[in-house]
Amino acid sequence: LIVNRNESQGVFVQRDLQLLNRLALHIKRAVNLHVTLHKQRQLKEGLDSAILSIDYPMALYDAFGEVSHINPAFKAFGQKHQVFEVDQYGVQFFDQQTNFEFNQALLSFCLGDDVKHNQEVLYIRDQSEKLLRIHIRRLSNKDKLTSGVMVEAKDAVTSVVPNTELIRKIIDCSEAEAKVIVSLVEGNDAGQVAEKLFLSTNTVRGYIKDVLKRNDFKRQIDLLATIIKALG
Repeated sequence: LIVNRNESQGVFVQRDLQLLNRLALHIKRAVNLHVTLHKQRQLKEGLDSAILSIDYPMALYDAFGEVSHINPAFKAFGQKHQVFEVDQYGVQFFDQQTNFEFNQALLSFCLGDDVKHNQEVLYIRDQSEKLLRIHIRRLSNKDKLTSGVMVEAKDAVTSVVPNTELIRKIIDCSEAEAKVIVSLVEGNDAGQVAEKLFLSTNTVRGYIKDVLKRNDFKRQIDLLATIIKALG
C-alpha cells in the first residue's frame, strides 16, 4: 500500500496512517495464508511425485477425505487380487463390509482431531483365499491435526521384524521408549526388558506408562496388540 501510493496523493496524513494501522493485521494474515498455501502446494507436489516413483502399493487422501494420489503399484495390486478398484472417488472395495469399514476409518481419521488410534488395519481375502492387509494410517502435522491419510496394501503373511523406526511410525514415542516397546513385542516382561537394555525396572515401567497415556491406551496388552496387528 505504501509503495503503490500515487504521487499526486501527497504525503500520508493522520487518517491514512490510522487506516494502515487497522489494516496491518489483516495484511499480515493474508500474506501468511498465501505463504502457507504455497508451502502446502509445494509439499503436495513433492509428496505426489515421491509416491508416484515408489513401487510399493500406496494411496494418499487429503485431510478432507478426497483422494490425492494413488500410485501405479496400488492400482496393480487391486487388479491382481481383484479385491478393489480405483475410480475418481478413490478406492472402492468389492466386498461391501470391507468397503464400509474402510470408509468409516477414513472418515473418522479425517473428521476427528481426537482419534484414539492413528491407524486401522483391515484384512480381506482375494479370490484364491489369499489373506491381504489394508493398512490405513492417519497423517498429522506438528499441531497433531489431520493432514491426510495414507493407505497401504500388503500381503498379510509377510513377516515384519519389529524395530524402533517401525514402532515410532505406528505410535507416538521416543527412541528410548521405542526400544522398550520392541523388547516387549519380542515377548519380554518389564524385568527382562530392564536387564536387556541396562535400565532399572522402574524406568522401564515409567516408559510404558508414558507411552500408554500419550497414545490413549488403557492396558499394555492393547498397545502390543495394535503394534503386532500393524506389523502383521
